[in-house]
Amino acid sequence: MSKTVPFDILLNFIIGMLAALAWREGLREHQSLAINRYLLGVVLFELFFFIPLGAYLYFFFPDWSLMYFVNPAALAESTREAVGGLALLAYMAAIVGGFLLAADLVRKDRDGTAMLILLIAAVALGVFSALTLARLMGVGTYAEFTALPRTTVPLWAHRVGYITGVYGAAATIALAALLRNLQRRMA
Repeated sequence: MSKTVPFDILLNFIIGMLAALAWREGLREHQSLAINRYLLGVVLFELFFFIPLGAYLYFFFPDWSLMYFVNPAALAESTREAVGGLALLAYMAAIVGGFLLAADLVRKDRDGTAMLILLIAAVALGVFSALTLARLMGVGTYAEFTALPRTTVPLWAHRVGYITGVYGAAATIALAALLRNLQRRMA
């Protein structure tokens, strides 16, 4: 699981949609679209997994987190902090937005439309990843990435790779457990 800002915004949207689709029967039974244990589960997952790791990586590896699209060293400190805060808010907005969109479509018996949007988002994430693979796979500073030849460290050889790998595995297990737990409660 790469923890770069653009990648993660789209990934969070996908996770939110997946969660709503996984819990569609329970969502059809609830009166409120926004006040239910399913949305609470998604928000808690975000708060415990994505937000802490995203904050750590953004504030300690901002060049890589912004995928070298922006040179953080050229920004004022207050601007860098504001961008980091906005990125974390965007993670939460994306997962909640994906969830609410899919939940609304499910409640309108438009599961197929939700699945189509999910498929389009997944393809978009795949295309984005393919087009920005060098940006995702090299950790360093903006200067190291833009230098010729590049002097960034391969993701798998940098502690960022280890951190995101371990954290990603833990988050995947936690998400699977959350999905399963709330599906059992529907039965």
